[in-house]
Amino acid sequence: MKILFISPQLPRTRRNAVADKSRRVLSLLCQNYVVDLACPLGPGESTYAEKACEGLGVKDLILAPVDAQLKPSPGQSAWGYGLGAVSGGMSRALKRKIQQRSHSYDLIICDHLLSLYYLPDDYRGRTAYHAHAAHVAHSPRRLFAGLFGGLAIEGFRHEEVKACERVDLVFAENEDAAALSDAGVPFGKLQYSLTAVHRDKPKAPEFNVTHKKLG
Repeated sequence: MKILFISPQLPRTRRNAVADKSRRVLSLLCQNYVVDLACPLGPGESTYAEKACEGLGVKDLILAPVDAQLKPSPGQSAWGYGLGAVSGGMSRALKRKIQQRSHSYDLIICDHLLSLYYLPDDYRGRTAYHAHAAHVAHSPRRLFAGLFGGLAIEGFRHEEVKACERVDLVFAENEDAAALSDAGVPFGKLQYSLTAVHRDKPKAPEFNVTHKKLG
């Protein structure tokens, strides 16, 4: 199986919680599948992008610089950027590159909500969304209230539920999976967190669900 793993930022070591989690997942996938990585590059990152991915086992890198004018939606921004969970930006050039190569992959994994921007609408292979909200979902609720208020959190969840409608499988931590299920995401789409699979199960996760099976 050939997989395209789309991440919203270069998964370099100790960048932030999202990047660390992405690296763990990439390491697992690369041990069992042929994996290409696509991500936008911030200013200056092109000089060390390949070095940052050394040791992961990624076969090919699909990279493009971010666009300063291209911003995420308010719901995405409140969670992904406002809390410092993701650094970087969005890239139209990367979206075009992925569009051109997407049909050569059996599976596309969108790592983090922001990566759904890059998923081609006409892609007919298998798709998965890897949720990243759990690492901030456990923070005190007063932190969210003080920074953004309940509307920002609701905005993020609304964006995430829409994202789940576009994919075949959703990998999420227990708390996030429960919240997504309560919000209306079909239970059959929800799977173990990919990091939990990595931690507790020596075998790689199986991606054997198709659009047809999910109806």
